[in-house]
Amino acid sequence: MAKKRMQDIEREEEIRQFEMQQAEAQNEEKEAKRLQELEAKRNAVAEFKMQKRQKQLEMIEAYEQAHRDELTMLAELKPHNVERVKYRSNERVKKLEQKRHEIEERELQRQEIERKLEQLRLSVAITAETDWNRILRPTKSFQASKETEKLPQLFTVPGFSVASLMKDRR
Repeated sequence: MAKKRMQDIEREEEIRQFEMQQAEAQNEEKEAKRLQELEAKRNAVAEFKMQKRQKQLEMIEAYEQAHRDELTMLAELKPHNVERVKYRSNERVKKLEQKRHEIEERELQRQEIERKLEQLRLSVAITAETDWNRILRPTKSFQASKETEKLPQLFTVPGFSVASLMKDRR
């Protein structure tokens, strides 16, 4: 019995060792799998960072190329722009000259009109001398109104007469 018991203990020990070996193998497998997944994640992150860096470099290169193209275009347009500036400057000078010429023409026309008006004024100027007796004499309409006052009235008008109204200084 002691032998059997020993054998049972040995067998249990072997089973325990076998289970421990299996558990250890499973742990090693899990650890290896975890390490493999971790390495895959690291590789994926490194790949992502590399792609991101590549995109940044491409964007920088595209920006620099666009900048170079723009500078090239500006360099090509510079002679044309200089020509346009000269042309516009010349056009502005021409326009100012034309405006000055028009102002001078208008001034000459105004002076000509003034000269003609002065000639007309001189041709129709009054040449009569001043007659003070004629100026101080009453007009015909005033004389007619005075004559109607001197006529006898057909009927009497109660109230004020023109003479009595004119006497009142108020």
